[in-house]
Amino acid sequence: LGRGIGRHASDLPVSVVSSWVHVVSQFFGATGNWLSKASILAFFIRVFGSLRWVRIACYALFVLLSMGAITHIGLFAVLCVPHGHEIWDFKLMMRCGTGAPVTVAVGVCILLIDIAIFILPFPIISSLNMDKNKKRGLFIVFLIGFAIIVTSTVGLAYRIIVMNSTDDPTWNGANVSITAYVDTFGTIIVSCAPGVYSWWLKIFSQSRLYSSLRSMSL
Repeated sequence: LGRGIGRHASDLPVSVVSSWVHVVSQFFGATGNWLSKASILAFFIRVFGSLRWVRIACYALFVLLSMGAITHIGLFAVLCVPHGHEIWDFKLMMRCGTGAPVTVAVGVCILLIDIAIFILPFPIISSLNMDKNKKRGLFIVFLIGFAIIVTSTVGLAYRIIVMNSTDDPTWNGANVSITAYVDTFGTIIVSCAPGVYSWWLKIFSQSRLYSSLRSMSL
């Protein structure tokens, strides 16, 4: 917020704008988003890879995800990074805003990928017999997944606002960044859920600490 992002442009002195902070955050954000979603697709291939349609779907989503990430990073490298004798200034930030239509297209790809990742396991999981605890855990994971879809939808709406309006790029751009990071962090939570469950079941539940905590609660 102190670097010009998250404040209304009309109340913002040009001297406080740090475009490089915005660009660096976009590079890390795009990379983190790609890694988190790619890890879920890799998990699906590892667990459900014996099903041909799952492999095809995951590889197709991986290609679409990679194309979106490369486009996003490439766009910011061309439009938002100073070249030659250019400097980090407000003009550069305004030029960066001209790439908004492409970011909308990337937002559509992210939303479609989130929906596909959310739906993909349903045909397989619906045929499994699970106890109540596992069903409860899956419900929480899918609830987070649904929240990610809602966040992606809101983020896409803000991307469209940025594309159609140049009056307040610092304020609207902050809303896009917030939804993008919520999307990424939510996806990381979902991707870590199987590993955390395995750690809990095979390591922590067999430890002395777990036994002592359990005995204290009885």
